[in-house]
Amino acid sequence: MKLRVLITDDQEEIRDIVIMVVESIFDCDFIEASNAKEAIECLKSNDYKIDFIICDYNMPGGNGGVLYQHLTELESQIPYLHLSSEKPEDYPEYKGFNEKDNNNSLLKPFTVDDLENTVKNCFCFDSDHKDLKDFLVPQSEYSRINIQRFKRYIDKEVDVFIKLSDNKYIKIINSDDQNGFEVLSKYIKRDVSHVYVTNSDYEKLVNSTLAELSKGLSDTKLSSDEKIVLQSRSLEEIQACVERLGVSEEVVELADNISTSVVEVVGKEKGIAAHLKKLVNNKSYVFGLSHLMNYFCVSVAKEMDLSDSNIDKLVKASIFCNIAIRDDLAHYQYIDNESYYALELDERNHIKGHINKAVKIIEMSKSFVGEEKSIIECHHEKPDGSGFPRKLVASQLSVLSGIFNICHDFCHAVLLHNDINEADPQKILSEFNDSYQEGSYAKPYKALASILKVN
Repeated sequence: MKLRVLITDDQEEIRDIVIMVVESIFDCDFIEASNAKEAIECLKSNDYKIDFIICDYNMPGGNGGVLYQHLTELESQIPYLHLSSEKPEDYPEYKGFNEKDNNNSLLKPFTVDDLENTVKNCFCFDSDHKDLKDFLVPQSEYSRINIQRFKRYIDKEVDVFIKLSDNKYIKIINSDDQNGFEVLSKYIKRDVSHVYVTNSDYEKLVNSTLAELSKGLSDTKLSSDEKIVLQSRSLEEIQACVERLGVSEEVVELADNISTSVVEVVGKEKGIAAHLKKLVNNKSYVFGLSHLMNYFCVSVAKEMDLSDSNIDKLVKASIFCNIAIRDDLAHYQYIDNESYYALELDERNHIKGHINKAVKIIEMSKSFVGEEKSIIECHHEKPDGSGFPRKLVASQLSVLSGIFNICHDFCHAVLLHNDINEADPQKILSEFNDSYQEGSYAKPYKALASILKVN
């Protein structure tokens, strides 16, 4: 008999991380869903015979509050773990959440130990369940990983073991083995369900992808095109990790390397028009906007002879400004028009609240100075005062915010074109109203116009 655990998160990578941690503690069967609606269907198809639910909050297609409200209406007693950078009491859907003994929450960022301890404390079994110890995986110096999921880590330098008995493990792959995939495939054919790595290696795997991307961005042998591709992938990885696991040292290092890499490419190339299509070759609006803004912010800042430290702040702000907003809602630039009010209330609140959430996320790290925070806080302000959240005008913003905002609005306009080949950058800029040539926007406007003429 195994525990049946429902993992709900829209990012497969995060589900894998959570599953890796949980299955190292308990003997489980996992059911995965990418949003609340899928999770509800999973519950129905399994007659609600689920022992434990772990659920993210922000998910396209139905957030965690939708799932929790469904369970509340059914008076469900299934243990529920809420994962978010915000406490459950901050969301109206979770009213009374903390009054239930088998509910728990874990704020991001969290460590592997935090997740393990919280999961162990979540269970409150009724008479239909055996004692929790019957489901515990015997703890040792090894951690187990589903063998199918481990295939994505096969190129990592870790020793891999299989378990023969409670106290005996044998190594099947050495950390320097070049034939690891073939060996793993052999054991998959033998119906081996799990492999094991040492606990220290297990913790390394969680952040290994970020570290590899950082290394790649620092490779001086890569061409500009190769670095652009790697930057795009890095932005996706940062989004997936930060939104759910917080700003780790590895995330900060990767952001630093993105900044350095973008500056290097801008310095090598004459203009960015040749790379425009590559920079927005991403199905995600958020990633496309962030990547495009990296290049325009750096180009404008260099045209204005800004210092390297200020350029770095602009790149960091472009990486993290939309870290807390759903991709399908990120293109909303105003909160006082018909299209905004046509949205559901929770969607409007999500748009209005994403700035403060992004600021709270970067405040978890000491690696960011106040100016990145200020840029992010003001990135939806417009020079004529029609933006949000404070309706500031051009004269009330810093020069860095002026650069950032005009690049943000320009890149947004570029991305609105269904066919990027039809986007005319100079025409887009010419359509900006006169307020973009006032106050803190004036010099950035001239710099942007200048680099577009060069292109």
